[in-house]
Amino acid sequence: MSRHELQNNGPLHGFACVGTIVLAGALFGTVLYLTETAEASHDPPLKEMMTIEASLARKAEKKQQPQKELKTPEPEVKPEGVSRDENKKPPDKKPTKRKTPKRIG
Repeated sequence: MSRHELQNNGPLHGFACVGTIVLAGALFGTVLYLTETAEASHDPPLKEMMTIEASLARKAEKKQQPQKELKTPEPEVKPEGVSRDENKKPPDKKPTKRKTPKRIG
């Protein structure tokens, strides 16, 4: 294929668009044709409705989430006596060994 043939795809794109539109229209039309129309719901006549006195009706109470009871934390009990030796010296730090890179000569 030459370069000119690869760039001249305009008519192919046009046919593809027309085919897509025709296919989408056919599918949409088929769906419209095959679905049944929904009937409007009828309101019941007033004779079928029941009336109540306003004194019988009560207002619903507003529901509330249960509240969690909060307690203050108990104070931490420290054991009596010394937990460490005040006169003891801290341990000496170990010297760190540095690795020197080996030279390849």
